[in-house]
Amino acid sequence: MRQSLLFIFLLSVCSVQAQFKKLTFDPNVKINAGEKNIQLVKQQTNAQPKIHNTIEYTAMDLSAVAALKSGLTPGILNENMVPAYIEGSLKNSGKKGRSAENLAWEYLENAAPLMKIKEPTREFTFISAQDDELGMTHIKLQQQVKGVPVYGAYVMIHGQNKNYDFLNGSYFPTINLDKTTPSFDIQMSKTIVRNELGEKPEYTDNIKLLFENYNDDAKLVVYPYENSFYLAYHVSSYKNIVERWEYFIDANTGKVLNKYQSICKFHNHTSVKGEKCNHAEIEIVDGKATANSLDLFNVSRLINTYQVGNKFYMIDGSRDIFSSTPSNLPDDPEGVIWTIDAFNTSPQKDNFNYGHVTSSNNIWNNKTAVSSHYNGGKAFEYFRNSHNRKSINGSGGNIISLINVADEDGGSMGNAFWNGQAMFYGNGDNAFQPLAKGLDVAGHEMTHGVVEGTANLEYQGESGALNESFADIFGVMIDRDDWKIGEDVVKTSAFPSGALRSMEDPHNGASTNDFNSGWQPRHFDERYKGNEDNGGVHINSGIPNFAFFKFATAVGKDKAEKVYYRALSNYLTKSSKFVDCRIAVIKATTDLYGTTEINAAKKAFDEVGILGEQGGNYETDLDANPGQEFVLTTNSSNTGLFIYDTNGNNLGTISGTGVLSKPSISDDGREIVFVGKDDKIHYIFIDWTKNPITPQEQIIGNSPIWRNAIISKDGIKIAALTKEEINEIEVFYFGGSTTTQNVFELYNPTYTEGVTTGYVNYADAMEFDVTGEYIMYDAENEINSTQDGSITYWDVSFIKVWNNDSNTFSLGKVEKLFSSLPPDVSIGNPSFSKNSPYIIALDYIDENEDVSILGANVETGEVKLIFENNTLGYPNYSSKDNKIVFDNEGSTVYNIGIVNLKPNKIEANGDPVLFTGSKRWATWFSNGSRVLSDVEDDLSKNESLYVLSNPMNDVLQFTYNGHDFNEADIKITDVTGKVVLYKLKFNLKYNQVNEINISNLMSGIYYLSFGNEKDNKTIKFIKM
Repeated sequence: MRQSLLFIFLLSVCSVQAQFKKLTFDPNVKINAGEKNIQLVKQQTNAQPKIHNTIEYTAMDLSAVAALKSGLTPGILNENMVPAYIEGSLKNSGKKGRSAENLAWEYLENAAPLMKIKEPTREFTFISAQDDELGMTHIKLQQQVKGVPVYGAYVMIHGQNKNYDFLNGSYFPTINLDKTTPSFDIQMSKTIVRNELGEKPEYTDNIKLLFENYNDDAKLVVYPYENSFYLAYHVSSYKNIVERWEYFIDANTGKVLNKYQSICKFHNHTSVKGEKCNHAEIEIVDGKATANSLDLFNVSRLINTYQVGNKFYMIDGSRDIFSSTPSNLPDDPEGVIWTIDAFNTSPQKDNFNYGHVTSSNNIWNNKTAVSSHYNGGKAFEYFRNSHNRKSINGSGGNIISLINVADEDGGSMGNAFWNGQAMFYGNGDNAFQPLAKGLDVAGHEMTHGVVEGTANLEYQGESGALNESFADIFGVMIDRDDWKIGEDVVKTSAFPSGALRSMEDPHNGASTNDFNSGWQPRHFDERYKGNEDNGGVHINSGIPNFAFFKFATAVGKDKAEKVYYRALSNYLTKSSKFVDCRIAVIKATTDLYGTTEINAAKKAFDEVGILGEQGGNYETDLDANPGQEFVLTTNSSNTGLFIYDTNGNNLGTISGTGVLSKPSISDDGREIVFVGKDDKIHYIFIDWTKNPITPQEQIIGNSPIWRNAIISKDGIKIAALTKEEINEIEVFYFGGSTTTQNVFELYNPTYTEGVTTGYVNYADAMEFDVTGEYIMYDAENEINSTQDGSITYWDVSFIKVWNNDSNTFSLGKVEKLFSSLPPDVSIGNPSFSKNSPYIIALDYIDENEDVSILGANVETGEVKLIFENNTLGYPNYSSKDNKIVFDNEGSTVYNIGIVNLKPNKIEANGDPVLFTGSKRWATWFSNGSRVLSDVEDDLSKNESLYVLSNPMNDVLQFTYNGHDFNEADIKITDVTGKVVLYKLKFNLKYNQVNEINISNLMSGIYYLSFGNEKDNKTIKFIKM
């Protein structure tokens, strides 16, 4: 990143200077200097190096810097590129005399910069406040745009004794929507939906009374859809009692944006008579009764019934939620568990009918009704006793079960479902026995109602899969003798495992992707990505199911069920995704238990691939380079290259060339690349086995067209930028039989809200990652605003230039380091940690053009201050990542400072001191060798081809111990790919020294290759 930066900004914000403690940099304070003499050691090879796999870089949010001021810390970014949670207590919050709600608003206002929310009190509205059994308060807020609610966008703020310390939810950065007035009214939206669904069946009055919420419901919302926001009507409508649909209608055009069915079924696989309710007033007798009757297992069950007059009804009025009112029994009871007969009719037909299940003597021969009624009672008892929940809705509502429900064609239905008001049970088909038989079926369906009354998880995509997962989780907790779902109702001819689903092994004994036989993914990498089944709600639920199994087996079912109920009721919201579930479970575990249980929760989600606040298993470190450590610098006027020891002692000059770009060094310290003031690419090779060393410098690009060049860590790629300031990086690959190159166009993969798409002007600073696949670079960007003209700023991105798996150039996909920058802020000069590829340091320039050095963890999203500087620092990590060296501007010259780091590698541990004066652009390196990636192609150590005495003078000596070549064609090329020597049918000596005269070659880098059409070997060597 260049020193002269152009700052043309769209908005102004408060200075972030107050976020940083001003550190004193004293050029007179110097680290302890050691002896001038140095004993060079030979290269070492790490015996058992750690192997680093490819990292996929994803965008962070630099608004995390605001946490330094407020005391709040952002968590992992969600799919909307905002923190899925924020934690920490406010540093200066006056609580005395203030309400819990007002303090929650204060917390939101402080969290707003992290959330990318501009006006929090205008963009959110209060929904509810709830105190739980632990004395914690949970405040729920909904996002809105000019008073119109944003569909599914909620945040929850949590704390105790008015001390809020956690915010989570699903929400969006500030939404700009010009028009919030619809073009037509709500009734028209209902008409649009009704015209598409068709007229509802004409049910009898008694059915309409039971399903009092059967009418269409519509409300105006801001609907997030396909990366845009629409003013829309959300219409909930019943096609019939068992088909509830959610429609989203564009409130300006009337177009159907999206629709899906929201009935929660027990599965998604394709392929007793009562008395009608008459609603007449009946003389009431004190009617609570009990009976012992056989269920579908032929087991005698104690059930609760109710007597009205001379009849007994399958109504359980014995629970503490019961409200006995003489005028409403038996047809309109309150606070009861109620089993009703559907008489083998279908709710999808006009002839659907139902009535009471009755007995004249309290003897019950209807085994299906007994099973349904008993299971409904057991499910109620579970939630009441284990979680203190009063019925499905939490406030004593009826629990209604309908038995003998027929399929749409009039045949026996092999399913069960929750329609938002009642549970429906079919009598089975070729794959299922009567569904009322299963206790876990009742628990599953009842839990759908509990979910609807708590988080109200949307029934599609990951949210819908969580909805299904929680239904399964509490289903197996109610029927807790095993980890199977539906084991008492499936037929083994359809499900050979003997269960519909398995929490213990979601694959369930079925072939991969055989969903109809009960196969589910058990890891996020196996997830279903299609649109069927509302985006796989019954399929992908296997992933969080498996996480629960792992957690519950680690801590016990009693603890696990408490945690999950708390997560559901206090931390999840309508649009929560898998990562939100992880966050909610960990937070609920933290509320209830200790470190052992917290770690078990994290481990469970890690093992199924639902990664979150700690970055899962992606923080893979390398062992430090085992060689001797040095620091490479240039002087303050960018002339010459100098090597220092780690105590700041100058060991000597390796080049007198004028330096235009900061030098780049291979990981083993042997190869250095930079652009000189002659605009040419210079290459220096150092043989560290020699003592003293004799650096060899040459020009590898004679054309004076360059302004920056870097070398990959393994030394087989060079990337360069031309003097022409264009949005391109040229990459050269020297690992094949010929040199190949590719030009990559730089672009911005994201958009800035309210303005047109920005583009990249040109890149400046660059660095390869350890795998050699990615280049991290900073670039000047320009955005054209329709109202405010052009805006230029600097930011940092990653471009994938190589694919190690295929050993070819990649397509050049670009990822941003930060998804967006605060107004008037730029970042640049990024540098990787030597051993932690997910750790970087960079320069941060605020709206006042003050410069700070920041450290960032790209996996966790954490950003910390290292040093508030007075110029661009060009930070660089030490070989062990325990220090950083950087530029600091003195009165007349540049100096190099050094600061110790904390173990997280992104925070200073103490104040910086002077490393050496009158020097700049420090690069710390070691001269050992190590394996950098699992696919590293180290050409200087080909598995069967070895070059002796590299570099060399007039004779190239090499050995080959691979398989036989009858005749070998030898070719030597230079760095441009030009063939400079060619020997046909070379007499290759196996396991012996082979020699080729290269006295006619000029000094430089060359590549020896030989082989035939089927096999080719290549290795790099240096001619002195």
